[in-house]
Amino acid sequence: MAIFLLLGVMIACVWVWKRLSPETQDYVIDQAVPMALVGVACLAVLWTMIRAARRRKDRLRQRAKLLALFEREPVREKKLETAFALIEMNEYRVEGLESAVPAMRELFATALQRALGDKQHRIRGMAASHLGVLQDRTVVPLLVKALEDDHAYVRA
Repeated sequence: MAIFLLLGVMIACVWVWKRLSPETQDYVIDQAVPMALVGVACLAVLWTMIRAARRRKDRLRQRAKLLALFEREPVREKKLETAFALIEMNEYRVEGLESAVPAMRELFATALQRALGDKQHRIRGMAASHLGVLQDRTVVPLLVKALEDDHAYVRA
């Protein structure tokens, strides 16, 4: 249906174009088409800027929700998962999470030390990775020790 509609529009445009005077055709080519293209480009830039602003606002709102959930969560495992989600949602940056950094550092450090066994290498690896995101020099000995882990995921 869309193809037939597009074909009909093209035929109508050619029919109208053939009936325009040469002066009108020159005006359309020299003035109207460039102005329309500039207008479309301006709209595209404006739409992109508005979309980026909305995404940023949504990300900040989601970060605030996760941060509040992290601070209220009493269960250690759920708090750890919330902390992982918070760092990942914040694009592995510490900016905006300064209030939760001490609690996250303690949580990730204990997870790295206590998550033993073959099945918990994912938790150890994520804890080590997220400790690095926090950029806290006091956890460097823990991260160096993680380089000796049996699993490549944790060492990475």
